[in-house]
Amino acid sequence: MTETLRIANPFPGLRPFETEEYRLFFGREGQSDALIERLKRSRFLAVVGTSGSGKSSLVRAGLLPALRGGMMAGAGAGWRIAVMRPGHDPLGNLARVLAGDGVLAEAGGGLPRAEAEAVVEATLRRGSLGLAEAARRARLSEKLLVVVDQFEELFRFRAARAPSSTGDDASAFVKLLLEAARQRELSIYVVLTMRSDFLGDCAQFQGLPEAINDGQYLIPRMTRDERRVAIVGPVRVSRARMSEPLVSRLLNDVGDNPDQLPILQHALMRTWDYWSAHRRDGEPIGLADYEAIGTMSDALSRHADEAWGELPDERSRRTAEILFKALTERGADNREIRRPTRQKEICEIAEASEAEVASVVAVFRREGRSFLMPPAVVALDADTVIDISHESLIRNWERLKTWVVEEAQSARIYRRLAEAAVLHRDGEEGLLQDPGLQIALDWREKNNPNAAWGRRYHPEFGAALAYLEESRAARDAAATERERRRQEELERERREREQAEAFAESQRRAAQRLRRFTYALVLISLFALSAAFGTQDAEKKEEDARRDAQEKAKVAEEEKLKAQAEEARAEAEARRNRKAKVANDMFREGVALVQRGDYADAEQLLGRAINGYKDVDVANEEAVADSKAQLGNMFFTIGYSNFLAGDTDLANAYGPAEQVAQFRRSYDDAAAIYAGPKVKSPEKAATTLFTLGTMLLKFTKDADDEGVTRAADPTAPSDIEGRVPYLGIRPKASVGTTYASSADGENPKDSFKQQAVERFRSAFDFYRRTFEDKRSRGDEAGAKAALEGMRKATYQAGNFLFKESNAMRSSADAAAKVNDYRRQAAQHFEQLLSLSEGDDVDVARLLVWLGGLYYELGDGAKADSYFERAISAFQKLSRKYDRPDALNAVINISERAGQSAVAAHLGEQMLEELERLSARNRLYLPMEASTLAFLGRIHEGESDPGSFEKAVGYYRRAVETYARAYGQDKSATELSSRPADLLHIGSVAKGINDTRLALDAFNLAAALAGGSKFGDHRREEAAAYSEMGSVYLLMGDAGKALDAYEKSARLYGEVAGAESPGHGNDDAKAELERIEKVITALKTAPPSKK
Repeated sequence: MTETLRIANPFPGLRPFETEEYRLFFGREGQSDALIERLKRSRFLAVVGTSGSGKSSLVRAGLLPALRGGMMAGAGAGWRIAVMRPGHDPLGNLARVLAGDGVLAEAGGGLPRAEAEAVVEATLRRGSLGLAEAARRARLSEKLLVVVDQFEELFRFRAARAPSSTGDDASAFVKLLLEAARQRELSIYVVLTMRSDFLGDCAQFQGLPEAINDGQYLIPRMTRDERRVAIVGPVRVSRARMSEPLVSRLLNDVGDNPDQLPILQHALMRTWDYWSAHRRDGEPIGLADYEAIGTMSDALSRHADEAWGELPDERSRRTAEILFKALTERGADNREIRRPTRQKEICEIAEASEAEVASVVAVFRREGRSFLMPPAVVALDADTVIDISHESLIRNWERLKTWVVEEAQSARIYRRLAEAAVLHRDGEEGLLQDPGLQIALDWREKNNPNAAWGRRYHPEFGAALAYLEESRAARDAAATERERRRQEELERERREREQAEAFAESQRRAAQRLRRFTYALVLISLFALSAAFGTQDAEKKEEDARRDAQEKAKVAEEEKLKAQAEEARAEAEARRNRKAKVANDMFREGVALVQRGDYADAEQLLGRAINGYKDVDVANEEAVADSKAQLGNMFFTIGYSNFLAGDTDLANAYGPAEQVAQFRRSYDDAAAIYAGPKVKSPEKAATTLFTLGTMLLKFTKDADDEGVTRAADPTAPSDIEGRVPYLGIRPKASVGTTYASSADGENPKDSFKQQAVERFRSAFDFYRRTFEDKRSRGDEAGAKAALEGMRKATYQAGNFLFKESNAMRSSADAAAKVNDYRRQAAQHFEQLLSLSEGDDVDVARLLVWLGGLYYELGDGAKADSYFERAISAFQKLSRKYDRPDALNAVINISERAGQSAVAAHLGEQMLEELERLSARNRLYLPMEASTLAFLGRIHEGESDPGSFEKAVGYYRRAVETYARAYGQDKSATELSSRPADLLHIGSVAKGINDTRLALDAFNLAAALAGGSKFGDHRREEAAAYSEMGSVYLLMGDAGKALDAYEKSARLYGEVAGAESPGHGNDDAKAELERIEKVITALKTAPPSKK
């Protein structure tokens, strides 16, 4: 008997898992912890993976529930979370989510929603600290998390912006995120998800590659066991069963290709729906259900065609075609990406009403289908953003694949037409000629584009169509005129030929008559003589007529030869177009194979495309360079994947080193062609070399730094008193890394580093040539872009040398090389400074780095000059900053840059200044105490003799100063974030058995945390009492230890009780269990004998 009760489908299909579906999210266990660890460390996290690897689901259903459950140690469960996508308006979209309820609505000043969004957007646009300023206006006391999903949309947005645009919203958006994560006044965290094939594009934005390198998490491939859990977990949660043969079939069908995971989810959703509709009592989900929906190979395309077939008429089907074309895009590199679009824009493009578009969208997003977003439960209006749920639909629905190709071809023809129209308007281009003109006319006839469609690809739609019509009219007029002249010429030639022939015939007859009468009239000599002269004159005229006819025949023959030459030229042009099309098709197919991971066939096709472009009939050097760059990108993908998979032996000729050599040669060849006499594009050469430098640097790091999840430390203490809570203020570990050398003793990674710096320097030179050329021609926008390229190139080289000098400084043998790197880094940074304008945060940070470099090089005068300029810059940036605040910002930048000696030097200066200020104004005492704790941490991390004793001295003074500050004002805002400092000091003191200092620090930490009115600090208070208990145990005072542990248990119980369900293994509960065991042991232990 068939069951009628339907169970909710636990599989989302193509769309990602949402936060509320975390109970159904399986297969990525443990990865949320890795994300939290990285996010806590840098406050900027880039979750990177191939399309379909589950980036969005991991963040939405893994990371976000864990954060709200208090899984980040010391952060609590109070999070404000904003999830957004850049789309076609990154700043506007960010403002919209920030102005929403529960995020930063207060920053809108209590105005209506639309006006509040405008206020927030205006705040964001004021400068790179706009996001922090919006949070400050909202009086943010909790943690703020900004999640930028589908970050790669930003690259499409930037590429599509109008050439005449004076602003760069993409760069401003990136700066907002970077600066929000860097500042420490407010707790702002940034997470972005991005496809790994867009990593190279990050070099477009200064500072972004470095931030991603520091906080990147590359999603690991799921193992077979993890995929099994992802399949059967949701089924079990829904109290259903799946047969083992079906599980095995699904695992075999999905393989280990991460691109198949969305297809798997869709097939599971369809299989569940089929089973739910046809199942019998107790029957598990089986192979028959899976095969009925077409299996993974056909289920998606068949399901989409099923939806297509439900559209009622030709108009709705035409609307659907336009809608899907509007929602997809193929970039210049042939990568298919989604293109979220507002409903009103789709209506304009399709020339359809909102109701017509909404009815089409409803067919593709109804229950059981998740092809389009938002979900069916969300009502649509004019401003609703419509989007394809996943790129897998683009790659697997055959009908949509055809549409994407058609749209890309249409956009390419239109862009060329619009660019030619602009050049024509500026007097730099003539009218279109065939065959290009006819191609454009055929395009207009077939596609019938409108202005709304044209604006998506180029703003000059009207000018483009007017230019096309003018070109057509000119061609037709010229053809008509040519035909008229040809007919006139033929007619003239015919008349002249007839006249010449008639005249010649009449003369011939006259001559004959004269000869017959010559003998008869011999007696009339004078008449005969006259007749003779007449005959000669007639023959001469006949000869002249014959020569004239021959001349006209010669002209006609020349015209014929010209016509044949024109025909040969047209044939050669057609042959060139045919060969170019073949090469283009091979290039596109090669790129598609790269994206599918079929590298061997892709290499062969791209090589054939290069040969096609080199053909004498085609001779397209720029396309040769483009193909070589694509080959380089493929070799990079192969090598980097192997490198991340653990094959880090770069001396192995068959390992990643071979791919490094291959992509380096390919990119170098491409750059040489771009810069050569045939292409003459120093701009493309610069971009290529900059990308190559960035890629080379990826191979100079440990694979573990790139997001590979590490296992737990098996040597960690397991006894109940062996663990000290980690509160995020421990000294940094050494940055240095040792690599295996090749057989000849050379470390390949050292070679890669030098090669990368050389490429950045060459890129700078080409950007400079581009800048000079654009400026000389009055192209301000082009000159501005080239100037930004110069900045990026010299920054990248300088920043790398800067970091290398910090990493190598602990090696005495490398002292000369370290100083050489520092000098080179300083030269690059000074060059960058000369190219910078105004005083923004980037300039201030640059001044700090330069000061630190010259301090380490022993040039104190230059160092102090740069430090003073940096302090002045920070005070200009924020009117709230006095000199200690600005100096504190300088110190923080130096410490984050790894310049601990510089930070200590500046810290000493700040301490002297604060001691003078606090003597007059006790409000400076918290900052003085914090500076003492900071100097203690710096010296604690040093290996020099006596450094640790200095650290303890600073810690002792810090506790005394905190106590004085607390005695002055127990509720001071500046003290609310200080318990972490005191907990660390107490832990250090406990480690050296200085129980007096430890108790003072822990007692004060508990007092500060318990009395804070600014945020929830119960964790710190609980940790302080726990540590006090352990100190009392060391002193042998069990009674005081028990009292402290009981207070700690009460507080940890309150924290654990506030956690969200489903996260029972968080730190608070684990710590509570540990302390309860200690309390039980203390209560049951026999009293000590005195």
